[in-house]
Amino acid sequence: MKNNKKRYDWLRPTIRDWAAFAIFVIFSAVTPLVFSNNSDLGIYCLVFFGFGSTVAGLTVFRKIRESKFDGSSVDVIGGVAIRPSRLRLMVYAFGLSIFGATMAVFGTGMPIFLRLIGGGLLALGITMVILGLLKKLPAGFIRFDVDRFVLGNRRYTIGIEWDNMARIEPGNIHDNSAVFVWLKSPQAIQVEPSKSITSALKSISWTEQWYGAHLALITEIYGLPGPMVAAALTRYKSHPEAREELRNKYIT
Repeated sequence: MKNNKKRYDWLRPTIRDWAAFAIFVIFSAVTPLVFSNNSDLGIYCLVFFGFGSTVAGLTVFRKIRESKFDGSSVDVIGGVAIRPSRLRLMVYAFGLSIFGATMAVFGTGMPIFLRLIGGGLLALGITMVILGLLKKLPAGFIRFDVDRFVLGNRRYTIGIEWDNMARIEPGNIHDNSAVFVWLKSPQAIQVEPSKSITSALKSISWTEQWYGAHLALITEIYGLPGPMVAAALTRYKSHPEAREELRNKYIT
C-alpha cells in the first residue's frame, strides 16, 4: 500500500510546538545562572523547565516523524489484542513522581497551594506505579479481526464492521498521536456485553460532540503512530480481500 507523503504534511509541528520547545530550552539553560544564589528555587525551575523541554521536544520529533509516514508497508497482528504499553505508563508515572516531589520539597518560597499540588502529583505518580506493577493499569485493547475492528475497555468491547467505517483520519488529541473514525451507522456497532449498548452509544455521542468524529483513539498509548493505524484501518475498510490476511495472525 502506498500513500502520498504530502498527505500528512498537516501533521507537522505547529509554530506553537516549536515556540514551546524553544521557550523551555532557553529557560532551562538560563535557570542555573539566574537562580545561582537560591539552590532550592533553581532546582525547582530546572526540573520544571527540563521536564517541559523533554515533553515539547518529544512532541516535535513525533510530529515530524509522523508527517513523513508514507504507508509503503504496514505490519498488522490479526486476531490478537494489542494492549497499551505498560513501560510507557511507568516512565510517565516516574516522571510525574519526580516532578511532584520537586515541587513539594524544593518549592520553598512558592505559594503553599503549589507545594500541595506537587504533593498531589507525587501521590498520583506513586499510585500509577503501584497499579502498573499490579497490572491494573493500563487498561483496554484494540484488535484487528477478519470481520471487524474491536476496541475494548474495562466495562465492554465495541466491534465495528469494516464496511461500517465511512472515514478515517490521523490527528492529535492533546498533543498525543491519535486516529479519528467516522461511522456510517453508529447504531450498528456490536457491543459485548449487549447490556452496555446504551453506555457505548453515549460514549460515541460524547466523542462526536467533542472531536467531531464517532471514535477518537489515542494510538500513542499503544506505542503506535496515528498515521500507521489509520493506514491499516483504511486498507481493511477499502479492500475486503485484504481482510482474509488477518486470519493468519500475522501479515507483512
